[in-house]
Amino acid sequence: MVGKIKGTVTRIKEVAPKCSSSHCVLHRHALVAKKMQYELKTVLDQAVLIVNYVKSRPLQSRLFKKVCEDIGSQHQSLLLHTEVRWLSRGRVLLRLFELHDELKIFFTKQPVSAHVNKLVELLHDEQWLMQLAYLADIFDKLNVICKALQGRATTKFTVNDKMSSLKNKLAFWIECVEKHNYECFTILNDFLKENELRVSSDVEKNIHEHLTSLTKSLHEYFPEQLQDMDWVQNPFVNHTKPSMLSVSEYENLIDIKFSSTLKQKAITLLLPFVTTYRCETGFSAYAYTKSKYRNRLDAAPDFRVQLSDIKPNFNAILRKYVKKFHSSH
Repeated sequence: MVGKIKGTVTRIKEVAPKCSSSHCVLHRHALVAKKMQYELKTVLDQAVLIVNYVKSRPLQSRLFKKVCEDIGSQHQSLLLHTEVRWLSRGRVLLRLFELHDELKIFFTKQPVSAHVNKLVELLHDEQWLMQLAYLADIFDKLNVICKALQGRATTKFTVNDKMSSLKNKLAFWIECVEKHNYECFTILNDFLKENELRVSSDVEKNIHEHLTSLTKSLHEYFPEQLQDMDWVQNPFVNHTKPSMLSVSEYENLIDIKFSSTLKQKAITLLLPFVTTYRCETGFSAYAYTKSKYRNRLDAAPDFRVQLSDIKPNFNAILRKYVKKFHSSH
C-alpha cells in the first residue's frame, strides 16, 4: 500500500506529485490500545477465556441466559471479541464485569473440572476483578475516542484535537492514580465503593504503568504538531481592524485572507482522508447490495446511489417517467 517502489501511494504520486498521504488514524489508535504489560494482558486473556467457555457451545449459552433470566439481570448474554476490531474488547469486558455475579452462579452448575475451577477462582478474586474493572473503564474511554474519529467530516485537525485531549486526560488520570483517587474510572470506583475495598499496591502499580505506557505510545504514533497550520482552522480571529494595524496593513491582511493561493494550500491539508471510514462504508454497502440472493446484479449503479450524499427526488423522477409506464392488460 505505501511501498516506496510499487506501493499505491507511490504510483499515485507519480501522476499527482503534489498530493499528500496519511496513515489511517483508527489503525494507529488500535495499535496504541493494544500495548500493555504482562499482568493486565493476562487478565485480558483470562477474561476472553471465560467468554469463550460460555459462548463455545449453544447449550452453555442457553443455560447462562436462563440463569440471567431467573435472576432478572439487565443483560442475558456475553459478547464475543474480534482481533480485527481489537477495541471491541472494551464492550466484551464491560459486559463480562456486569455479569460476573451471574457467572459465579452459572459455573456452580457446570461439571467439575480443573479448567472450570480456575475460572471460578478468577471471578472470586477481588484483585482480578479490580483489574478487569479498570480494563473495562479504559477501553470504554478509548472506544469513545475511536467513535469520535469516525465519520466523513474527519480531518487532520479533528484527529489532532482528539489526540491532544486524550494526552491531557492520560496525564490527569496518572495524577489521580498517584493520589489514590479512582473517580475518573467509573466502573472501578463503583466496585470499590460497593465492596468497601481499597486498590492494592500491586494493582495500582499495574494501572499506573499501563497509563504511562499508553501515554508513551500515543506520542510515538501521533507525533504530528499542527501549530504551523492554525491558519487553516482559524485564519484570522479579528474580523474588524485591530487598533495596532494601520489602514494599509489591514488592507494587506484582507488580501491575504481572501487569497486563492492560501485556499489551495488549505485544501491540500483538509482533503486527505485520515481514516478508512469511507472505504469501509463502501465495502459494507457493496456487501449488502451484492448478496447471495442478488449475485447476478450489476452493483455499480446502486453502489453510487448508496454512497452519494445526494438524496434522489423520487417524486420528480416518477413525474418524468410516468407516461412511459403502461398498466398491464
